[in-house]
Amino acid sequence: MKFFHLLNSTQKFLENFGNLLKNTEICDKIFIRIIQDLKNFTRFFKNFSENLAKFE
Repeated sequence: MKFFHLLNSTQKFLENFGNLLKNTEICDKIFIRIIQDLKNFTRFFKNFSENLAKFE
C-alpha cells in the first residue's frame, strides 16, 4: 500500500511541477516532454504493479 501511495504522490508531484513550469513559462518544449514522459512512466509502472499484485 505504501508503494502505491508513493507512486501516486510521485505522479501528482510531476503533474504539479509540470504545471508550475508551464505557468511560469520557464521551460521549453523539450523539458515539458520530459515531464510528460516521467508522468506516463509512473502511470504505467503503477498500473503494472497493481496488475502484478492481483496475481499474487
